[in-house]
Amino acid sequence: MNKRCFLFWVILQLSIISLSGVILPVYINWDSSDSYLLNNFPDNIFVKVRENYIVHFGIDTLMTNGVRTRLDLTNQEEQLFSQVVIDHAIIDYHHDNLGLELAMKNLGYGKNFFLYNRRSDNPLYNRNNLFEYRWHGISSTVNFKDNQFSAGIGNNKINNNIAEVSYKYQTDHLHAAFFGVYALHDSRYNAGVYHAGTELSHNFSMLNFHTGFTYQFYPKSQFYSKMESWHLINELGLSITPGTKIILSTDHQTIPYSKKTEFVAEACLALRLNQFQSYFGVNEKTILQDKAYTYFADVNWNILKNLSLGLFFDYLIYAKDSTSTRIGIQTKYRWGDLHE
Repeated sequence: MNKRCFLFWVILQLSIISLSGVILPVYINWDSSDSYLLNNFPDNIFVKVRENYIVHFGIDTLMTNGVRTRLDLTNQEEQLFSQVVIDHAIIDYHHDNLGLELAMKNLGYGKNFFLYNRRSDNPLYNRNNLFEYRWHGISSTVNFKDNQFSAGIGNNKINNNIAEVSYKYQTDHLHAAFFGVYALHDSRYNAGVYHAGTELSHNFSMLNFHTGFTYQFYPKSQFYSKMESWHLINELGLSITPGTKIILSTDHQTIPYSKKTEFVAEACLALRLNQFQSYFGVNEKTILQDKAYTYFADVNWNILKNLSLGLFFDYLIYAKDSTSTRIGIQTKYRWGDLHE
């Protein structure tokens, strides 16, 4: 697919609509985090400043003759430089129970896990947490009441051809997906890779559950048996009172070749009082048999419905006599309507 032609077509359509006097559904999302990190290791003590900014500007749910258009531009940080890139550009058309989508987007599964979305400076913030590919392609869907079947084919320069098939079932309280994704070249290994898995979320009045599992394998690799791996994320939320919630999360992931497991577990107490939202908890990580514990506290003040300001604190204990302290400030701002 020619990305330049696709983008030119989108801009042309938006220009025509603007000239016709249609009000564009524009939105702006701002997330920022600034912090000081003090590492206290036996052989090295130093202070580091961290800055993180994520800005999204876009147009969502622009309807023209039954065609829905979505465009999102965001900043991409490269050390001291920042550039504006396309987060996603999607055009889709639906007629009765059939749908057709032309898109540039991130394709994957496992989005909206609290474990990775508590703070915007997490590398997996607002991303697909199980796995993700950059997708430039076309897909079609067939809907039957609460059921949806979809298939598509796309590409990017690293993974070349990518194909996806999925089945989804969705009601007011239950969402289930079964999927299969194939990439001609894996992002790290020069071999074709298959992803097969499922994602399930269920919301009760006081209890919600979210789980995602993917298994990946390289059938044409000479190291096939050593390169199999899997990824499992589980999350359970229990509302004790309207303003009190306990969130338990786990993430298991095996590493190709080594067969060692990366494990993350987190227990969080979420408290809401009027305009204040707070999180207190502990996070445990096991990477290559080493354990690290992080005790965290977040206090966010929702100044307005679409504006919040927060302070956060982390205390990390890693190995013997190795600690790290982090304190920072984060802000969030939302303007306009964004339909998920």
